[in-house]
Amino acid sequence: MDEGYIPQPEAVEAFEDCLDRADTVAVVAAPWSGRNALLDRAVEREGTTERVSLDGPVEESLTLPSAERVLVEDCHHLYRRTIDGFGHLDRFCRDVASTDTTVVTTWNETAWSYLEAATTVTQAFDEVFEIPPLGPDEAEALLLATTDTTDPEAELAAYAEYPPTPESRAEWARLRLRRMYRGTVVDYLDGLVEDAAGNPRTLRTLFTCRTERGIDGRPGSPDVGYDASYLLWLVLSNESISVEELATRAGRPVETDLASLARQGVVTVANGDVTIPPEAFGNVLAHLERRRLVW
Repeated sequence: MDEGYIPQPEAVEAFEDCLDRADTVAVVAAPWSGRNALLDRAVEREGTTERVSLDGPVEESLTLPSAERVLVEDCHHLYRRTIDGFGHLDRFCRDVASTDTTVVTTWNETAWSYLEAATTVTQAFDEVFEIPPLGPDEAEALLLATTDTTDPEAELAAYAEYPPTPESRAEWARLRLRRMYRGTVVDYLDGLVEDAAGNPRTLRTLFTCRTERGIDGRPGSPDVGYDASYLLWLVLSNESISVEELATRAGRPVETDLASLARQGVVTVANGDVTIPPEAFGNVLAHLERRRLVW
């Protein structure tokens, strides 16, 4: 899910320091935030390394490979939020806690937040390393490095002042009214970071929408009840989940709710899999926080 993104140098340096002092590490971050790039750094260290990728729900207990260093990607797939859905996770955590092998794992932050509150998962690891969301300075550095812009704030301000096309004026007016006053100064880059919840890929997507396409880029806040909101939580915490698995987790048919969520632009359903599109990440997260489904 990272798609080549590498966290800011300060985060990479802090992670390498973490590896120097800890034998078992849980790397926790939002989608597209560079979790797997940090594992690439761990591979570069001396010693034999085995890397395991969990790309979906685990049907059998995971046995740690025999190596000096074991890297396990996307460990949030080790559990299901159902009755008897934690057996594989419990077995894995016991193995991690009792091994002499260096074990570095990655986790979705929404799933980790739930597990941290509901289980003893943190006790299996010497260190929990969280990749923080980007602030305005980090966002500016990202946009300068990955787009053609030379002044993100100026380009965002130009869009806000002068909508690029007549068709974009309704979107422009909505954004302008929302961002008109922040004290006495309008700071459009701060607004972009807030709308993206500091997520790297969402930042780039919304920046492109606003400066090149002349639209806000975000769907509206999801207009759904609790049951459909729980589906959103399941999708966000798994990052990608099949329609069949989603129905199993929810314990009911989900096609009607998925159709509504897809029409609102907050999920994408393709080839039987459900994901949150990058432009919707900030609004989905804010909606789930209001519903108290994430902490």
